Amino acid sequence: MSMDFQQVLQEANRLPPTERVKLVEQLLDSLDQPDPAIDQAWLEECHLRAHAVDQGEIALVEFDQAIARLRQQFS
Repeated sequence: MSMDFQQVLQEANRLPPTERVKLVEQLLDSLDQPDPAIDQAWLEECHLRAHAVDQGEIALVEFDQAIARLRQQFS
């Protein structure tokens, strides 16, 4: 017999806070499944960006400069 969501939630809420944190972490980890297609897409994007930097098409900006620009833009 399986428990429904409300039963599981009620049982979980009876746990001490540290155990609830562990439960949440494990549930989130169970959702983090690698997707080879997404990994491949990011790898290709990284290669494209690195090539653009090497060709001088994109200028690198120091982190502090980038943050300052964003703060100025959104303030």
